[in-house]
Amino acid sequence: MKIIYNYLFLLFCILLFISKSSINNYAEKNINDYNFTLYISKINLTRDVFKKYSNSNDVSKGIYLANEYVFSNKDDTLVLASHSGNSSISYFKNLDLLQVGDYVYTKNNIYENIYRIDKTYTINKNGKFRFSKKEKGIYLITCDKKNGKKQLVFYGKMLKSIKNDLIF
Repeated sequence: MKIIYNYLFLLFCILLFISKSSINNYAEKNINDYNFTLYISKINLTRDVFKKYSNSNDVSKGIYLANEYVFSNKDDTLVLASHSGNSSISYFKNLDLLQVGDYVYTKNNIYENIYRIDKTYTINKNGKFRFSKKEKGIYLITCDKKNGKKQLVFYGKMLKSIKNDLIF
């Protein structure tokens, strides 16, 4: 009987440790100013994106959030940029594999947004990007590997925004 209680106590301690680790990971994300996570399964990309005014929102540190964006506003447009080279911060290195019809997901603690790539095109590489606020969705921008003077742009139309029901 004592052995069973010891095992139960050990199991309780393990579960307590796991739940505290989860809470600490959540707190670290808040401290680091993460806004949401970007998922693109076709290119095996899962990456947290910093808030616009975070010191870490920089293309040299990750995926750059280029515009003001309110995650809960499904009428908002999201513009993200990242490197496409071979370095450890080239998170969009396989973005050129995306095609019209592929899916992109963004998720935070409350919402999950689903986008479908509707068009791709190139623009001049000049540090500027203009987009139509009429086209609600997501823009993913990276350097064109074939032409160093151009950037690839992938536009995804928002299909659905799902509010997660959190149970505490």
